[in-house]
Amino acid sequence: MYQGFDCRLFPFSAMNKVCLLSGRNALWHAMPVLGIKNEAEILVPSYNCGAEIDPIVKQGCGVQLYKVNTDLSIDTEDLKEKIAHRTKAVLVIHYFGFPQPVDLIRDICNEHGLYLIEDCSHALFSMYCNRPLGSFGDVAVFSMRKFLPVPDGGILVINNSALQLPEGLRPPTFKYEMHKRALQFILKMTGIDNRLLLLLYDFISRSFLRHEVPNGWPNAADENLPARWYNYRIDSSTVNRTISKTTLSVLGKIAKDELMEEIIRRRRSNFLFAVEETKNSNSATPVFDSLPEGICPSTFPVLVKERKEKHNLLLRKGIFCLKTWPVFYPGMPWEQFPEAVFLKKHIISIPIKQDFKKQRFHEAMNWLKD
Repeated sequence: MYQGFDCRLFPFSAMNKVCLLSGRNALWHAMPVLGIKNEAEILVPSYNCGAEIDPIVKQGCGVQLYKVNTDLSIDTEDLKEKIAHRTKAVLVIHYFGFPQPVDLIRDICNEHGLYLIEDCSHALFSMYCNRPLGSFGDVAVFSMRKFLPVPDGGILVINNSALQLPEGLRPPTFKYEMHKRALQFILKMTGIDNRLLLLLYDFISRSFLRHEVPNGWPNAADENLPARWYNYRIDSSTVNRTISKTTLSVLGKIAKDELMEEIIRRRRSNFLFAVEETKNSNSATPVFDSLPEGICPSTFPVLVKERKEKHNLLLRKGIFCLKTWPVFYPGMPWEQFPEAVFLKKHIISIPIKQDFKKQRFHEAMNWLKD
């Protein structure tokens, strides 16, 4: 299964891959590629954003959650206990670029005749056991927007030689291309760190809130979904679209070994700086307090009390950050997974991209102490 690709440029160097508009679209196409049909069931980690579940549900398949601990490690014993006759595949998420024990999970899948799906949306360029994440599963999905300055882009990698690439794909519409080019221009002119833009972002998000949690779920009203800015639903109008020309033109300039290494170096440096800044904080606890070799982190996640207030404070101060995965996908037995509920209510993730402002982060940590 392990192909002879260039590890440093994976997944771009993968032999069997297809580039789509998003990671969730890649997951959508993974289902038919694996031959998973109605009545089948996929094991999905309990800490998820919902975008992993929706493509599976829309394909007519069932979802069975398995336990994720508060340190974001998966409970392999609970995973094994959840395997049933309907189970066809296991989805594993490498949170924030940090690997799960994917070799162990691979063995479990092999033992039970299951497919392994690696969600590497947070794990572009991360390594495990001297291999790139995304090379262990039968299929793997990536999201380029979390790491690279592109308006769209997801990759479906097929490692299992018995599987075929999806068919019936076509390029995005001209209208979509123009929309993305306009968005890139606006962001280039204003910058995501522009304080006025962030205040506008916060205002519009508040203006279009809606609830996306099961009726009767305790404290559900505390977690609202900004409909225009965070939508975990699969978009049927774009699901068969390949990557945009806008993104391809950007990738052609940055998909070089030297530049990739610089991206990894800067992200690691920024992450380690953030760890040091939060060591003595009483209000922000790093989810990961170290950075092993081979890991390219996507963001810097911290656990905070009174997350809603802290999140709003940081936005008002011009610090872009996210309440990470506050949505409870409808119909899931969330009461059985208090660890995942805790994570959904307490994690804020702060971008550590290449233009990370260290002084501004230092100020943010001081604001959080107040």
